[in-house]
Amino acid sequence: MLWSAPEMLRDELLLQRGSDKGDLYSMSIIFQEVALRTEPYSTTGLTPEGSGAQDRVLQHHKSHTRG
Repeated sequence: MLWSAPEMLRDELLLQRGSDKGDLYSMSIIFQEVALRTEPYSTTGLTPEGSGAQDRVLQHHKSHTRG
């Protein structure tokens, strides 16, 4: 879920439905990883761990996978 567009993480309904723009964002991050052979967001100086995004994504995922 680190490849999810920021607006997807902010809007629960949008995250479930998805969007063309969100898909394009995700594919762009993946293409960047492949082309540069680096981790996501490596050109920004940010890390998923340092931004708090990873915790937020994991919390969201856990809340939706509990049965």
